[in-house]
This record gives sequence, C-alpha cells and structure tokens, in this order.
Amino acid sequence: QELKMQQRLGGMATRPRSSFFDLQAHLHVRNKLHPAHIKKRSCRLDYRSACKAEGTTCASSVEALNAQLLYEEQPPHAPHFIGPIKIMEMPGKGRGIVASADLKPGALLLAVPPVAYLHELDAPRPSGEELVDEIINKGLWERSWMQSLYDGSYEGTSVPSLEMPSAAGGSSASSVGVLDEESSPSTERAASSGRASTSNPEATSKQSGLSREDKARIAKMTKFNCFGDNREDDALCAVSGRPSAGHIGIWGPFAMLNHSCAPNTMNYVVDTAKQGIMIVRAAKAIAQGEEVTISYMGRPQLQPVGPRQVKLLSDYGFECDCQRCLQEQALEEKLGDLYEGLWDEVSERRRPEFDEACLKFAETGDEEDLRALHEHLQASMNQLMGTLQKARVSPTARLAILGSMFELFELKMDAELALDLTEEFVYTLGTATKAVQAVSPGSDLAVSLASVLIVTQARLHGANSPQVAQAKALSDEALLARYGPIKDDALRSQLRKANLTMYN
Repeated sequence: QELKMQQRLGGMATRPRSSFFDLQAHLHVRNKLHPAHIKKRSCRLDYRSACKAEGTTCASSVEALNAQLLYEEQPPHAPHFIGPIKIMEMPGKGRGIVASADLKPGALLLAVPPVAYLHELDAPRPSGEELVDEIINKGLWERSWMQSLYDGSYEGTSVPSLEMPSAAGGSSASSVGVLDEESSPSTERAASSGRASTSNPEATSKQSGLSREDKARIAKMTKFNCFGDNREDDALCAVSGRPSAGHIGIWGPFAMLNHSCAPNTMNYVVDTAKQGIMIVRAAKAIAQGEEVTISYMGRPQLQPVGPRQVKLLSDYGFECDCQRCLQEQALEEKLGDLYEGLWDEVSERRRPEFDEACLKFAETGDEEDLRALHEHLQASMNQLMGTLQKARVSPTARLAILGSMFELFELKMDAELALDLTEEFVYTLGTATKAVQAVSPGSDLAVSLASVLIVTQARLHGANSPQVAQAKALSDEALLARYGPIKDDALRSQLRKANLTMYN
C-alpha cells in the first residue's frame, strides 16, 4: 500500500473538485493553458555574490534569492538557505522548529535541496514505494539527516543542528546563511532523478547487508517524513517558463516542522533544474520563540475539527491541540449539532443533489431544483452566521469556523454561478477568501480565490472601484505569504493572472 505523506494545502488533493475549480478535467493539458500574456523572464541575479559576510545573510541576498526562485528557468546553482529558525525539543511533541527572531509575512525560512528526491515532468508524482527503493538502492539512508529522522519511535532521536557550514568547511556561528552548491556538504545533497533508479556497486553491497528490520525502519522514516505533490506551483512555472513536475522527496530541515491546522507558514517545491528545492515562507507574522508550523493535511484542512482529528489520528497517530482545534472544540457546546451536522449534510447530500439539478437544467432548461437548493444553502448560511453572532464568537474564531465550512461556500458558489447570481456569488466568494486565508494563509487556493474576486468585482463595479481595491489587498496578502515581497508590479499582475488561468 502506498505510503501516506504530508501534503500542502496547495496540493491537488486540496483544490476544489467542483465545476467552479474543475482541475481534474484540465490536469492532462495543464501546460497547454499557459496564457499568451505570460512571457518567460530571465533575471540573472547571483544571490551568492550579494552575501557580504560568510555565514550570514543580508537583505539584498535574500531579495536576489527570491528573484532566482521566481524568475529563472534554469538557475545555475541549487540554493541552500536557512533563515532565523532553530530546532528544539517541544513539550509533548518531540522535536520542532521555533523562530529565533521576529518574522514578517513572506519571510523566506527555508530553501533547501532534498536528501532523497524523485520527480516526473508533466506527470503525477512517483509513489512512496519508489522513493523507498531510491533510498535503499542508492544508500541514501546513511546520510546524517536520514539517521536523525523520526521513524515512529522517539528512541535514539536527537536534535540535529541547523547550523550552516562555511565554505571553508568549518561551522558558522550563525544559523542564518546562504550556501551555494559547492559549499553545501555533498553528503547532504540528494541526486535528483526521475523514476528510473540506478544503484552503484558500493550501495548495492550495502543494500545486501540490510536486514528486514532495517528496511522496515527506512520505510517508516519515509512514511513519516516525505512530502509529495502531483504538481508544482503552476503559476510560478508559467511565469518562469518551465514545465511542472510531480515530485516526492525528503528534505531534512523541513521534516522537523510540526503540524498545525492553521499553520503560520506555507511551502511548496520548486523543481528548477531538476533540483527539487523546498521553499518555506512565513505566511503570517511569527514572534521570536514561537513555533514554526506547517499543515500535514491537504483538502481535509478545510473540514471541521472532528473529521480533522480522525484523519490526523489515523494517518499520523496523534490528536492535534493547535489553537484552531482548541477554539473549535470550545465552541462545540454553543454551536451544537449545527456545525459538523451542516458539514455532513453538504458533503454527503447536497453535492449529489446539485449534480442532479445541474444535469436536469442542462437537459430540460428547468432550474427549479437548482433554485430550491440555493435557497436551502442560503438559509443554512444565514443560520450559521446568526448562531456565531448570537454566541458572540470572536472574529478570529469565526473565520476558523467558516474556514472549516468551505464545502458549504464552494457548493453555494457553484449554484450561484449556475444561476447567474453574480452579486450573491461575489459576496460568498469574498467571505470564503477571507476564511481560507485565515486558516491556510498563502495557499494556492487563497491566491486563486483572491484572483477570481478581483476580476469579478471589476466586472461589477469597475477596475478603479473601492471593491477592487479591497480585493487587491486580499490578493496582495496571499501573494506575499506565498511568493515573498514582490516589488515588480508587472510580476505581481502576472502571478495573479496565472493563478486565475491555471485554477479557474
């Protein structure tokens, strides 16, 4: 059975399945959808030469690295960047990563090559079994990061250092640094390859000495620490002029990050020059000493606390006690059965009803069932909002609840599009965009929703209207969290249009 893996919210499993965001229908021709106005750009900025002091990072070097990751189709060197973070023992969690300085939204925290990595251009990601075979066949299990990874037991695990080695081979005094390919330790750089795995004689000899228990431990390490996705960030690929790659791998520092259902970072892999660089950015302000978190879930992150807890316990063996989960659990008494009951109703009953109503409308032109369904969804939404207001739920907790009800927002938007209820659609879309950005800041879904909101508001109220300005503010917030500071207005516009084109 294929190994389960951590998936970012922007992964294929997280994007909506409905007619509003029909990804599956376009998956096989995604690269043919690149809009003509997006041109391949080249920005030959050398981030290494911008770093003034060995083992430290200045602002200009980070800006140059951002430019390399955003613009270049084939950067000459694999970046190895670790921001102001450190690994610590976390009470009740084992190891984790905390901020060693105050961090602003968009701050680059990791840009690191993999320890083990497989990719396939314009194809779904390789399987977990293939990655295990790659690790065993090439002897990658002996690398120091692999030896420090969690394998289902805390016995023998240690707290690895994020200290960056200097170009001279010594240890830098700072955990903040930019390394080029030559100064990055060769024992920590994975050979990037496609599905075909070739072993060398030395690795084959070592493999023959592996016991069944050793191989089982390697499989467990892979299960608990790998990350994979069927696509890269398609908008970023379009802007940089390169094809997208399905990928799976292990990134040592990234594997130290713990889960939150409302993470304060976002992450994705950039397969530039087939190097599989893992990017992690602060998606919101992070205070010094605060834990840095990611989401282990994909689409289920947009479910109520009950289903989320069931999935995390089943897939990863723990119950989440993040702030979002605690907030929702504390509100269960006030919300009663409305909260999760409404989610069950929408996901299990109303979606099939919508599909049947759409089929009837397409065949006969009769929209009566569609209108009745929309009225029911509107009444459910009003009931939810009224209950939250009556319970005096804080704005932060309210957005968390609404983020858990995205199934309702999505179905309501689909019905409004089918019935051409543009004003109602815009209102629902605006609320959904804020809710998704609250629980999954910087996700490609948040960026996509904001892009659709800008276009729709412009059609209703004009390009220079206050409504468009508000939509652009939401979009800027999501773009900053996902891509970092963007000073080039043309690039910002390209990324918006690319996200709109790729995901709409």
